[in-house]
Amino acid sequence: MLRLAIAVIVAGSLIALFLQAMLNSIYESGITPVSVVLGLFAVGVLQMATIWFWNDTKRLFPPA
Repeated sequence: MLRLAIAVIVAGSLIALFLQAMLNSIYESGITPVSVVLGLFAVGVLQMATIWFWNDTKRLFPPA
């Protein structure tokens, strides 16, 4: 359970950092390839965290 909590905290922090960098890039120079890539990185981290959460909860709470 601790491993799951750590994964959620780390993933949330990474998503926030990527989105902050994306917004800073957009504010400075508009929508550029860099801002799009940073947004896609945030989506990728969200997908990886979802897969981790899905697998870890199945391990912690096996189906009946």
